[in-house]
Amino acid sequence: MDWAPREGERLEYVATWNGLEAGRAVAETHADGAHWTTKVESRSADWLAFLYPVNDVVTSVWALDGGSVSYTTRYREGGFQQDQVLRFGVGSVAVDRRQYVRGAWKDSSATILAPEGADDPLSAVLHLRSGGPGDRRLDVVAGRRSVPVYVSDAGLDAVEGRSARRYELRTRDEGVLRDRITAWITEDEARIPAKAVVHTRAGAVTVTWVPPAR
Repeated sequence: MDWAPREGERLEYVATWNGLEAGRAVAETHADGAHWTTKVESRSADWLAFLYPVNDVVTSVWALDGGSVSYTTRYREGGFQQDQVLRFGVGSVAVDRRQYVRGAWKDSSATILAPEGADDPLSAVLHLRSGGPGDRRLDVVAGRRSVPVYVSDAGLDAVEGRSARRYELRTRDEGVLRDRITAWITEDEARIPAKAVVHTRAGAVTVTWVPPAR
């Protein structure tokens, strides 16, 4: 392993769709006892908020030498409103969900079978940073089931003047990633997720890291 998280790391991202800025996101990571906590807040751009407002918060508590410990989400996307907590155990994930349906909040709970060391979508990205070159498989749980995500190492590219390793992430069945994601992670010590292209049915959404101003 050639990467370790940094206390207080703060990464900013801009998302574009069809050449237009669609929104921004901020990811912050902090030490949390024996684990790490990463929180991502995402908001749509003003023009998109008029049509489809997005104001999401997701928080992952994860272990550097294992998978996710817990995954908390608050989705506010247009008419879709859902709060969810996933608690990862040995061989299973407990899910508590609260969703706004037809004018009322409805609560539900479930238990999902999952391999030991399974990731949530956010901790999967963080573990991709620590893994170095090579192909691998990640088992990812977003709330409904455990989905195997197959990661192919596609070699080195240049992203914003930095050497970055490109990974192709795919699922064999429709699942947490739905289609596929291409991600670039810098080859330096920081191993920053520098760029991602999320291939959706509505077209490609590109998410790009915004380096801090010097």
